[in-house]
Amino acid sequence: MFTNSLNLLFMNTMMIGVMVSLCSNSWLMIWAGLEISLMSFIPLINENKILSSQSSMKYFIIQSMSSSILIMALSVSTMKESMWSMISISLMLKMGVAPLHNWVISVIEGMNEINMLILLTMLKLPPLMMLSYNNSMNMLFSMTSLVWGSMSGLSQFSIKKMLAYSSIFNMGFIIQSTKFTSMWMSFMIVYSMTITFFMLTMKKLSIKFINQASWIEENKLNKMNMWIITLSMMGLPPLIGFLPKLSIMELMMKEKQLLMLVIMISTSMLVSFFYMRMSYSSFMSHSLTTKWNMKTKSKTNSIWSTISMLTLPLIMSTKCFK
Repeated sequence: MFTNSLNLLFMNTMMIGVMVSLCSNSWLMIWAGLEISLMSFIPLINENKILSSQSSMKYFIIQSMSSSILIMALSVSTMKESMWSMISISLMLKMGVAPLHNWVISVIEGMNEINMLILLTMLKLPPLMMLSYNNSMNMLFSMTSLVWGSMSGLSQFSIKKMLAYSSIFNMGFIIQSTKFTSMWMSFMIVYSMTITFFMLTMKKLSIKFINQASWIEENKLNKMNMWIITLSMMGLPPLIGFLPKLSIMELMMKEKQLLMLVIMISTSMLVSFFYMRMSYSSFMSHSLTTKWNMKTKSKTNSIWSTISMLTLPLIMSTKCFK
């Protein structure tokens, strides 16, 4: 009971720190909100295990280093180009964007699914908001994240590492759209929703590696939900994960950044490959029963696939990407 109360307290203070950073008009208050969320998230990582203790220490060192660079850049009174470069580097290090991403892969090994979701979604909102104040497109970091995240994910069999590299890949899209607040916010909402459904499904099925997806045969509806969510993660139309990527690609066409557009399309094909590899091994190669015998006693498990399919018309109707 005491541990659950402490976790609830740290979770609330972490969310307060994130909201302080998002709602502040002062650079100092944004930095203070980042520190509040940092000091609240570290106790959530530490679960009295060796890997979690190592992850919390690594996370604290990296975030302290990036915060030191950030406050040093903000202490400069004149808005020079060098200051914006230091701010961008500190924010990229804080978010784990390639080529400053190695700490993310080692830190997530000692995390559970909930902490991993918080790290890959909620804690990236304040740095992205600060990055949107900078008019530069940070094309170098975006191209590196797209290429490195897609190519490194091909050799991974761990679900956690695959999602980490997928997050690095998606950050390449988000960084290119930071000057349009509604666009990158919509992308983060869609990405957070799909990765949450994906991680909850993997946790329910007790899948930690890609090859384990072919061993589960007791409930075919769960596997069908996993397949639909996986297709949404890879951005296959007409699922919800396709729309934000399409809007950013259209932005690249309007900005006449054809090289970036080609890199986005080609790297998206690579990401689609290692997501499809898991779905194919689950449904085509190693299935032991016929597909027309898919029966279940309950229909409640189909909520993930239903939400993934039906939220696409809702987002299109709101016209939030225009």
